[in-house]
Amino acid sequence: FGDALSLGAAWFLERLANRGRDRKFNFGYRRFSLLSALISGVVVSTGSILIVINAVLHLRQPEPPQTLAMIGLALLGILVNVVAAIRLSRGATQNERVLTWHQIEDTAGWVVVFVAGICMRVWDLPWLDPALAIALAIFVLANVLRHLKSTVYLFLQGRPENFDEGRFMKEALAVAGVEHLDQLAVWSL
Repeated sequence: FGDALSLGAAWFLERLANRGRDRKFNFGYRRFSLLSALISGVVVSTGSILIVINAVLHLRQPEPPQTLAMIGLALLGILVNVVAAIRLSRGATQNERVLTWHQIEDTAGWVVVFVAGICMRVWDLPWLDPALAIALAIFVLANVLRHLKSTVYLFLQGRPENFDEGRFMKEALAVAGVEHLDQLAVWSL
């Protein structure tokens, strides 16, 4: 559900982000792409935390999983997420970068489910499912939080990290007709 919500919001907001400026948004709609990245990051983080909580409960009382269903669903998940990751990887926005990473993580998750399904089919290891769920959710959460941090920084219009103010001032003052710069405000779009 979280994936569907994130991807649906991303698709809608990314389309909205391509609009030009109008009376409502003087600078255009580009920041809607960042809003989408923020929503996706929060949804995936929340989902990862819920997976860890649920998996810890299942570690205490492991239940035998439906391994054939796991293997079949994993194959479908791998296929869908690989295609989605390839399509999203062509994008250049922060939203597309966050979603590409999200799809890669989902693919990795489905590979883990596939391998775990086969292992549990061969051996009696019911604890493997929740243990791998915890490991994968922590991995996803760590990466999503890193992307979420950069998204929030952009969303709050933080100064670009690689901006060289001294060089910019020097080049701007070298332009014919520019005599003085009183103030410089720099932020990320």
